[in-house]
Amino acid sequence: MRTILLAALGLLAACETQQAYCERSAGRDLAELEALIARTEVAIARGYTEEEVALPYTYDAVCEDAEAGPNGRRPRCTLTGVRYETRRTPIDPAVWQPRLDNLRAMLPDARRAAMEQRAACAARFPEA
Repeated sequence: MRTILLAALGLLAACETQQAYCERSAGRDLAELEALIARTEVAIARGYTEEEVALPYTYDAVCEDAEAGPNGRRPRCTLTGVRYETRRTPIDPAVWQPRLDNLRAMLPDARRAAMEQRAACAARFPEA
């Protein structure tokens, strides 16, 4: 199933024009900066950040790859799974506010760079 999904994504990517791919790539840094600003604003407003933590656990299951023993039963194996938990970490807004100010100061330059890169994409890959 995963192979089919990857093949389908490959076909969709092949359908995208070079100009569209270039423009999408040009705006990636700006989008990441805007998302970081939004997350920082939310963290300051709430007073904490949220992070996903992977928590491994073990469980017993029938070994599918093993052959049945003399009693006709397959042996049991100890397997490892992972569950995810969202944890809240308190923050000091007085420390995070200067970070937010620095990110916002970077925004005009990032927007200008993205516009220049998109213009370069349009010049490099003119659509018919």
